Amino acid sequence: MSNLIRVVLIGPTGAGKSQFCNFIHKDLTNSLYKVSNSLNSCTKEPQSTIIERQNIKLELIDSPGSSDSNNHDEENLKNLALYLRGKKELNQILLVLSFQDRFSRDTREYLKILSWIFTPKQFMTNLVIIFTHYPDNPDEDDLNKYQLFKKEINEELNKIFEIPSEFKIPDIPVYFMNTKIFKKDGKLFYDKNSEIASNDFIEELKLRVSSSSYSVIDTTDLECDKNTIVQKIEKEKNMILKEIEQLKKDKEKREKLIKQAEIEEQRYREFVERRRNSNRDSIGAGIFGLGALFIGIASSCQIF
Repeated sequence: MSNLIRVVLIGPTGAGKSQFCNFIHKDLTNSLYKVSNSLNSCTKEPQSTIIERQNIKLELIDSPGSSDSNNHDEENLKNLALYLRGKKELNQILLVLSFQDRFSRDTREYLKILSWIFTPKQFMTNLVIIFTHYPDNPDEDDLNKYQLFKKEINEELNKIFEIPSEFKIPDIPVYFMNTKIFKKDGKLFYDKNSEIASNDFIEELKLRVSSSSYSVIDTTDLECDKNTIVQKIEKEKNMILKEIEQLKKDKEKREKLIKQAEIEEQRYREFVERRRNSNRDSIGAGIFGLGALFIGIASSCQIF
């Protein structure tokens, strides 16, 4: 595993992508990434920084928000694709959403355009979701929403990216954080529970990219184009179908081996049972022979 994990942040304007980057950097002044409090995106072009945390280097690539006042989603995503091509490789995709807004219609439309860049497998198997603007003191209703959101988000993304039924996508990791800066007695600080969640999030990234099943996203030919992505998806689908066919063959082979093992085990049990019966017969015959010998000896004694 490379010591650098490259992550791109995507999501609607106002969800808190830039604020999240500052949060991960533990920048309490919000000076590293410019933060907007309006629906006008401050991030006009992709930008990235590298931070060292928990024994890894993490590169965070912030991207322009979707559904902003300029309504340039497609243009922004084309620029993002071009920017990522220059990076050559991408490790993870981070979808940042607001806990308050959830999955809006505009966000769905944005993700549909995003599906012109990444294939379903690339996107879904390398995706982590962050819900920002989590309440300061979550109540039971908030916790119930948390569980509901986790379920809904997986189902919605499967629909948007039209995941083939034969390709089973594992549940996507979902984290909820409050990334705003608090102030008390003249001191600035982040929510403690959210800081713990950020540590868990980074550990999740480390585990994912070190997994034996992990594959990096090759971005050298990345572009935002419907026709191109259709060809890539078809190629990916054929590869998946081949993998499934191989898995079926492997399964049949395993089932044959298991059946053969069961037959051999039954034969062995029958063999052991025959030996036991044979031994009992031999012992019985031996005891009968000894009895006859004693009787013969006794008879001899009587004669003499």
